[in-house]
Amino acid sequence: KSITLGSQSEERLRNGQAISPDQADPRYHDQEERRAYNSDGIFMALVKFDTIANIWQPTKVFHLDTPSPYFPDDI
Repeated sequence: KSITLGSQSEERLRNGQAISPDQADPRYHDQEERRAYNSDGIFMALVKFDTIANIWQPTKVFHLDTPSPYFPDDI
């Protein structure tokens, strides 16, 4: 499972900061881990959802230059 980031969230995540989801989604479960991609399809981080704080917390941030072949096209 994955999330796609907007430009503000991308910058925050690149600096290791937590990000808020774009909208509340009941499908997000506490401590659920997802892959985070920017809008260009570049894999940016692994994030975990914190339901109490309503944030995605980065667990590992990557600094890659090329789009991932695993970026979901159907988002």
